[in-house]
Amino acid sequence: MIDKLKGKVKTLAKNPLVINYIWVFLGQNGGAIFSMLSLVLTLRIISTLEYGSLVIIQTYTNLLSNLFCLRTFNGVIKFVTSAEAEGDSLRAKKYINTAFLLDAIMGAVAFVCGFFLLQPITRLFGWEPETVRLTNYYIPLLLFMPVLNGAPVGLLRKLGYFKQVNIIHAVVFGLQTAVLLATWMLGVHSFIVVLLEYAATEMIECIVLVIYCLRVTYKNEQYRGFWKAGFTFEGEFMRHNVYYGLTSTFDEILGNVSTLLINKYVGTLATAYIKVITRICNVFQKVTKPINQVFYPELCEWVTQKQYKKAHRVSMKYLGIVCAAGAALVAVLFGTYDWWIVIFDAAMTTAKLQSLLYMVYTILGISLICMNQLMFAIDLARESLIIVAICDLQFLVVLVPCVQTYGIYGYLLLQIAQLFAVAGFKYFFISRRVHKLERQKA
Repeated sequence: MIDKLKGKVKTLAKNPLVINYIWVFLGQNGGAIFSMLSLVLTLRIISTLEYGSLVIIQTYTNLLSNLFCLRTFNGVIKFVTSAEAEGDSLRAKKYINTAFLLDAIMGAVAFVCGFFLLQPITRLFGWEPETVRLTNYYIPLLLFMPVLNGAPVGLLRKLGYFKQVNIIHAVVFGLQTAVLLATWMLGVHSFIVVLLEYAATEMIECIVLVIYCLRVTYKNEQYRGFWKAGFTFEGEFMRHNVYYGLTSTFDEILGNVSTLLINKYVGTLATAYIKVITRICNVFQKVTKPINQVFYPELCEWVTQKQYKKAHRVSMKYLGIVCAAGAALVAVLFGTYDWWIVIFDAAMTTAKLQSLLYMVYTILGISLICMNQLMFAIDLARESLIIVAICDLQFLVVLVPCVQTYGIYGYLLLQIAQLFAVAGFKYFFISRRVHKLERQKA
């Protein structure tokens, strides 16, 4: 029995999926711990109300980035894998080079639009003049943000550099925590100092990722000098990037616009509370987010090898395991809520039910990770975009009356309902497509 268990452990230890998951898990959770400590320190440097203003500034910046950035990492992994399977290394290099170009172009577009749209957006949501002025200090970050979901990350994941990418993430956020700790210990209670420290953190991570990616490709004979290969604007590649970018855009914009509407109709304090709950629930995502990074390259390999049923089966199994484990975790956290929430803000003990609803939403969301990735792996990018666009637009239509009538509860329950609708449609399309592909294979 013991020998059999040792054998299984040794087998798992040699499995690249398991090894990559462990490194991503450690890196992401190291970053999450530092991020949580940063939140605690931030709430001691500035007030909860000021933190609400910081959230609004970050939300506006994320909204612009999400609106224009294509998240080319997905296309890099899928199409480079396909080109390599066909033995076309030149085409693989062109995909990488084009993805870098798209990241740079969309970052510049987001940066320019960030300044032009600031006044109309702030008038629409009734921001205070000081918040508007301080937003200008954060907007330059838009030039760098596409990197976090762009070609460098895609190429590094494709080559299996999960360990290094996540070490970079953890170290940078550890640096952020150290800087915030120094700020607090020096008695500096300046909102603009905190704002610039947060912006610098993300900017540094983006720059380091690009430098490291270029260093890796320089040492890799297969990808060395990819920037000399030229560009490809192949229709299928461009469509995939646009579809994936827009699908993610709708999801991200939904959260960003919701935050802005809550701020407008419920107030800055409620906005801060929602953000604190979100940061706490991000701990759940850190446990499962590595699956998103590690699993997608494998999905692409399985689909290339025509193992469609295996890809579908593993995705559904993941969904069931996350839901079961998540339910137990939510029960424990809800039962001990009054003990740990005071670490962040004692006043949030009154938001216990709101926190429970957001925890449920988070668990449901992360359980669908593999299903969402499978949509793109089996070339259902267009259908995914249509599903998300319809469901998200319907959500936004009824969001304002729900928030006005039921406050935060209306927003949270509507989120859960929207998630169920998206999941149902995606399951239908995936099952139909897998059945069709299996018939064609036979």
